[in-house]
Amino acid sequence: MSGKKSAEPSPQSIARSNRQRLAAEEGTRAMADVERQAVDVRKNMARLRELREAKEAADATLQASLPTANPDEAQEKADAIVEFNCVDENLERAGHMPKSADRA
Repeated sequence: MSGKKSAEPSPQSIARSNRQRLAAEEGTRAMADVERQAVDVRKNMARLRELREAKEAADATLQASLPTANPDEAQEKADAIVEFNCVDENLERAGHMPKSADRA
C-alpha cells in the first residue's frame, strides 16, 4: 500500500462531494425561501397595521361625533328609579295601592 494519491478520485470521494454539493444547493434554496417568507410576513403586518390604524381613526371620528354622556345624569336617573320603586313599595305596604303582582 502506498500513501500516494491517485489522479482519479475514488467512488466514495465522488459520492461525498456530490452530497456536499447537493446540501449546499438545498441550503441556498432554503435560505431564499425563508427570506421570501419573511418578506411576505412583513407585507402582511404592514397591511394589517394600516387596517388597524384606519379602524382606530374611524372609531375616533365616530366617538368625537357622538354626544358625550354626562355620568351624573345617568346616576340621577338610576337614583330616581330606585326612589320611585321604594315609594311604590311603601304605598303597597301601607295598603294604599294593590300589590305589584295584582296590578299586572
